[in-house]
Amino acid sequence: MNLIINSSITGVAFLLYSGLYVIVTISKPQTELRRVFRWYLLIMSLWSLAAFLIYVDKSRSEFWFRMMVSIQPGMMISIFAFARTNINLRNKWDTVVVFFGLVIIGLSLIPNLLVSNFHLENGIISYDLTPYTYIPAIPGFSLIVFSMATIIRSYRKSNDPIQQNRLLYLILGIGVMILGSAINFTPFGKYPIDIAANGI
Repeated sequence: MNLIINSSITGVAFLLYSGLYVIVTISKPQTELRRVFRWYLLIMSLWSLAAFLIYVDKSRSEFWFRMMVSIQPGMMISIFAFARTNINLRNKWDTVVVFFGLVIIGLSLIPNLLVSNFHLENGIISYDLTPYTYIPAIPGFSLIVFSMATIIRSYRKSNDPIQQNRLLYLILGIGVMILGSAINFTPFGKYPIDIAANGI
């Protein structure tokens, strides 16, 4: 039962993200904001696909779990880029963030460095977070919080109701994403709650 529920959640998330990716890709005109959002949707599609394959390709579930963990820094970078593009802000920090994300991706691919003792039993994932997990996790979460703070400041300064509504939805979406991702550091991390939250 757990296997059916969890694979269904991750499968639906993949269909949602990949469907949105196709819609944004064929939409005209291809503005810079849409291009950045397209990258975010592509990363989230790959992330949810890896999560789905954890449950359906059980012989290689640990491999797919490692892939899912390694893709997550890309999500943080894309959120940062989307937030900055949304308020038309670019500076040297963009390069620093991308470099930081690539380093985390490399570290997450090393077996048992950040996450160890992975098991999948009866559709339930179990794993242990190593002490090294918090080295990239804390700056990563700080990056998302910083992105949200940047958008909130822009929301308060804007006098355009349409822009304010767009920024408000973005703030709510990132807030749900932060809460969903934080669950991975609790006993409820064995369930795909973060994927469901990101799908919302």
